[in-house]
Formats: sequence, structure tokens, C-alpha cells
Amino acid sequence: MMPSKIDSLEDLQKLLSAASRFFDSLCKLVNKPRDLAVRKKIAQDISFLADLYDSIFGDEITWKYIQSDQGTENLYREYCTMKEWAQAGAGLARREHIVIEIPIWTQRELLVEKLVKQREEAINARSKRYLPTHSAWELPPAFAEAIEIADTSAQLGEIDRILSHAYRLLTDTQDENSSQSFRLIDDLDPVLIFPFLRRRINLAEVKRITTIALERLEGECPCRTNIARELIAFCARRLMGDSTATYPLWHGPPGAGKSHMGRSLAIALSAAGYRTEFLHVGMGISAGRNAPADEIKFQILGSDSRYGNSSPGALCGYAAKADVRIVVVLLDEVDKSLSLKPLLMNFLDPDQPLVDTYLQRFFPTHDMRHKTYFCLSANDISGLGADSEDDPLWTRMNPVYFSPYTREEIITVASRVAASKLSLYCFREEEWRKLATDAVDNMPDNASFRLLMGQIGRLAFMRHFPYLETTIPAAPAASRQRIGF
Repeated sequence: MMPSKIDSLEDLQKLLSAASRFFDSLCKLVNKPRDLAVRKKIAQDISFLADLYDSIFGDEITWKYIQSDQGTENLYREYCTMKEWAQAGAGLARREHIVIEIPIWTQRELLVEKLVKQREEAINARSKRYLPTHSAWELPPAFAEAIEIADTSAQLGEIDRILSHAYRLLTDTQDENSSQSFRLIDDLDPVLIFPFLRRRINLAEVKRITTIALERLEGECPCRTNIARELIAFCARRLMGDSTATYPLWHGPPGAGKSHMGRSLAIALSAAGYRTEFLHVGMGISAGRNAPADEIKFQILGSDSRYGNSSPGALCGYAAKADVRIVVVLLDEVDKSLSLKPLLMNFLDPDQPLVDTYLQRFFPTHDMRHKTYFCLSANDISGLGADSEDDPLWTRMNPVYFSPYTREEIITVASRVAASKLSLYCFREEEWRKLATDAVDNMPDNASFRLLMGQIGRLAFMRHFPYLETTIPAAPAASRQRIGF
């Protein structure tokens, strides 16, 4: 029995008890109007009762899923009656200083419904030229999860604004890149476009990660303990959200293991549970010439999606994956082309978003910086601002010196690397060390590490197949590659 008037909390409780049987039918009514604004208004009026009950009595209304035998006309008439009661209850809520808002779960449901419709329209606009990875009647899992994580109206509004813009572009644009764009957006990590999804790790997690990653990195790069510790500390600070952690600049003679350290860092972070990809970018020579800045930028950050044959950059290819947490980017030989200093300034500025040119059209505010860990390598740092403490590029880097390996260190490193890369030969540790020692003794002092590893591999093969052994003269100095990993 409904109360004749609402002037006490007891009357309101009677109202809620009598109104509970209408809730399921009213929720179904929400989905009937096609206009989203109308659905939002109806949903707000309906949901006020549940939210008010929760605010006053500290309990959630159990939705009663009752099939309604009434037609839409009668149902709407009853809805109007309930709306009057809702307005009376809202007046009581104001007098009791109770804040009533549309529940967050209702906002999520309405947003999912809207975005699914927009995505379906974009798929239909492709004239079936694009077969979506995910069903046309649901959002990609990554975006659906982002909506579930959002816990404020402002965050849901941000998702609505950004994704609606992207789907409208896909619907209105008909070009040769449209299918590629759709696939990229469908599989995109929402962390790149919604800052509230980025989670910083706590101190306990830092200890776990650093312990595991350091042990693995020291195993991959023996004789570089101090450098490994410095590098793991840099990564941990970035994971904690410390933007003051400057990018490392590894400098030293060729063959000191700088490139190998970059690859090993990705392996170590992945071993700690943070999947990490490695991207090597040669900044010095491209096709026998100095690589221009535009070419390097296109390689890393892609080209505008409005042009034919455009594509996302190599960095976006890794960072856009939802299961990739970190991308280690090694900018190798930055001292070989000093004309790239303005581009390096752009890459290393912690306050400037790292934006993919292709993706920017669909998501203007996306940022890959929190996922990207730049590392730089050079042989000679004099042209990078080392002589001036105020050089803007130099202040963005943390120089780390790689000293040349001694003979014993070369043997240790070579045997460890050979055991890892040439495990198919099934030798014990002491056997690999013997092979590495033999290779070092039979190679010139200035031989590259690549040639040394090749010689170790040859000796390992000949150990299994001695009938193929022969004498090969050392390569002349002019044909040797530069020393390095």
C-alpha cells in the first residue's frame, strides 16, 4: 500500500517497498526510446529510487526481474505515476541533505550501449571490407574493461568523448587506410588515451621487481653489476611515476656491450612479470648515409593517416598492445649524426607527450611516454653537450660509462652469451668457457664481438662434427665490422 504523502522516512520506505515491482519493467522501458538523451533522463528518474534507498538505509535494492504483461502504453502511464512519487521523494532527499546522482553502473550501461552502436555503424560503413577482430555487437575487451574501471562520471565522460570522436572519424572516412585504422583502434591499449587507467606500483612491488630483474640482468650481462643496478633503479623509478628519472646515455668504446645491455634489459623486465619489448633504432647510418631526422621520426612515430601507404610507427606497434607494459627503445650511435639533436630533444623531454603521428588523428591526446623507456648509446659524447652543463640535451640524459672488457671479462661474457644463444649444442658451463678461451686466443685483439661469437659457434659445431673441420684464415682488417653486440 503506497502512502498518501511523503513527509517522513517511514513513508519513503513504504514507497520503496511498493515501487520495487516496477523496477524491472521500467528498466526495460529505458531501452525503448531511440534517443539517447531521453533514455538518460528516464534512467535518471528510475535509478533515483535505488540510489536513495542505498543512501538512507545502507542497503541495495534487489532488482526483481518480473515479466510485465502490460502494454507499453499502460507501462508508461504507470511510469509517469512513479515519476511523481520520485519527485516527491527527491524533495524529501533535499530536505534531508541527501545527494542523489544517477548510479555509476547505469552510466556505464548507457555508455556501452552508445559506443557499441557507434562501432557497429563504423563497421557497416566499411562495406564489409573490414572483418572486426571482436564481435560487432560488443566493445573490444580492453575498452569494456576501461569502462568498468572508471568510477566517476567525469572519467566516463572522457571515455565517451574520446571514443565517440574516433568512431565518427571511422564512419565518415573512406580511404585505403580505414581498415588498418579500425584494426589499430580495436586492439589499442586504453592506457595510452585515458590517464586515469595508469597505475603506479607501490614500494612492495618495487622490491619484488627490482630483485628479480636485477638478478636476471646480471646473469645476462656479467661484469656490469653497477651499470645493471643503475639501470634497474631507473626503470623502477619510472614505474613508480617518477618523471625526474632521466634517460641513460651509455657511452664507451665499441664492443663494451651497450647494445647487448638494451636487449638484456627487456628480457630482465619480462622475467619480473612486466612484458617488455625491445626496439633498436640506428641513429647514425641508414643505407650507407646519415639518416635524416624525418626518416628516423617516421620510423619511430609513423606518418599521417590521411596519406596513402601511411602506417603507425614502430614504437606504436609495440606500445599499442594491451599486454605490453614497457617498450625499451635503444637509440644507437646518437653521436654519429649530430643533426638529430632537435629530434632527440623531442624524444627525451619528460613534459612533452610522445605521440604517434598516425594515431594522433583519432586520439589527439594519447601519450606513449609512460610506456617508453629510451636508452641512448654513443662512442664519443663530446658533441652531445658534455662540455656544457647547461646544454638542454645533456640535462635530459644520465651518462653511464661502459669501460672496455678485460681478457677474462671477454671470456666470461662470451661464454655466457654463447651458452644462451647456442644452447642447441648442449655443452656444460666449463666447456663453453673452454671454447670461448680458444676463440679469444685465436682472434686478433681488435676483433669484434660478433666475429668472436661466430668463432665460438664454429668451434662448437666442429666439436660435434670434427670431420668438417678446416682451417679458415682470419678476415682482413678492412672487411671487419665495427666492434659491438
